[in-house]
Amino acid sequence: MRISNKIFLLIALIFFIAIFSSCSIKQTPQGKSANVPTNSQLTLPPAEVIVFTYNADCCEGTRILFETHRDSVKELENKYGQRVKFTWYDIAVEDKDYQESMMNMAKKFNVDRIPALVVTDIESRVLVKQTGQLQMEEINRIFKELDK
Repeated sequence: MRISNKIFLLIALIFFIAIFSSCSIKQTPQGKSANVPTNSQLTLPPAEVIVFTYNADCCEGTRILFETHRDSVKELENKYGQRVKFTWYDIAVEDKDYQESMMNMAKKFNVDRIPALVVTDIESRVLVKQTGQLQMEEINRIFKELDK
């Protein structure tokens, strides 16, 4: 199997997992979070936010989930975009190079569901990783260092 076929299949798998899990299983209000250090472990402020999303037609519940997720991240980007790099990946984009880059990032940060958000420091250490509905309290805690 050629590399492009493998990438396509992997993207399709992520897409279908996200769509079917969002339509058939109710999301928890807090979403899912992983790899979050405590305040005492944070030594560097956030440097990059990597966002995995889907911007295409889908069922109503899934569309609302993605729109809400995007809106929340856009608020962060509007506030911190001058100091933190925001990288957006949309699984609906069909460009081969784009998909390869997206899959490399998903693999690097072990992203297996969308929507997802990964916040890293300057050394690419994960400060927070969330899937589903965002836990803004936790994200705001990470970003408060930039408000000083």
